[in-house]
Amino acid sequence: MSEWKEIKLEDFASLKYGKLPPKEIVPSGYPIWSGYKYVGSAETFNCPKDTPIVVARGVGGTGDVKIAKEDCFLTNLSISVSLKEEICNPHFFTYYFAKDNLRYLDSGSAQSQITIDALKKVILKLPPLQRQKKIVAALSSLDEKIETNRKINARLEELAQALFKSWFIDFEPFGGKMPEDWKTGILSDIANIIMGQSPKGECINSNQHGMIFYQGKTEFGDRFPSVKNFTTSITRVAPVNSVLLSVRAPVGDVNITLNECCIGRGIASIDYKYGSNSFLFLLLKNKTDYFDIFDKGGTVFGCINKKSLEEMPIFLPTTSTIASFNEMLHPIDVELERRNNESARLAALRDALLPKLMSGELIPE
Repeated sequence: MSEWKEIKLEDFASLKYGKLPPKEIVPSGYPIWSGYKYVGSAETFNCPKDTPIVVARGVGGTGDVKIAKEDCFLTNLSISVSLKEEICNPHFFTYYFAKDNLRYLDSGSAQSQITIDALKKVILKLPPLQRQKKIVAALSSLDEKIETNRKINARLEELAQALFKSWFIDFEPFGGKMPEDWKTGILSDIANIIMGQSPKGECINSNQHGMIFYQGKTEFGDRFPSVKNFTTSITRVAPVNSVLLSVRAPVGDVNITLNECCIGRGIASIDYKYGSNSFLFLLLKNKTDYFDIFDKGGTVFGCINKKSLEEMPIFLPTTSTIASFNEMLHPIDVELERRNNESARLAALRDALLPKLMSGELIPE
């Protein structure tokens, strides 16, 4: 560790706020990135690929440190960090703050905010550049495998969606029209619904004590939710492989839990009464028009209640048709789950290695 040197960020980096997004959003071009989400495309860019950024304000993870994966237009919610690369590798810089972000620099004003003046005083303890590159190689090899799995799963999801559209929107296997023995009905005709109820706050933890706990929209985005919290006070329980639906803004996000779990008031558990949930999951993903009514209905905080869910209008294929569709999708479901679980194991290994590499306890070959 004697070769590791403490150095102030302003001594080896230039810091710059992003800019207000352009008034004219173009159909394609450079992605406009706030640091926590993409909001369109612009004709020009102000943040080159592989530039570290610090999310500086807004509602999406103030203090998080990320890296631009492509040339992009960075908005004024983030700060770009241009490094002297003979001193600090950009990817090493990003990993350096992966475990403990920079949220502690928050100014404490009414709106969460990190300033350049505060950021430039941050002191890093840096190993020699060659050691930095070896650490990056060890960690990025795991992240690259995780990213490969994510891309493959995204393609598998597109295939599942295409198959659903073929069967239940275009009716291609049925000669292009809805079979006569299909009916119209409501969601409760084919599904059991459990509305979440949150346990007491003091019973919620991130230390793997109790049952997995999901609440609200933060766990959504992929088919399988990431495990962030647990609870020792069990309220409403969703079964294994239950479809989880966000019932508070944004209403309508869906995924599938791989474990029995406790669900809070921001989530409903919805299960097909007659077998696999594959059809039901894709059906709900295609009900955005219905869910938009509740998100944009003029309420202060958009939400949907159990009665509205139960009475959601749907078409009702025969149970044998749904069973055939679910059977066809089974290999896709298995592969999606396998790659998701592999990525979770790789992420756990990366997270275990990260502090040891960053502290010098582990020396990469």
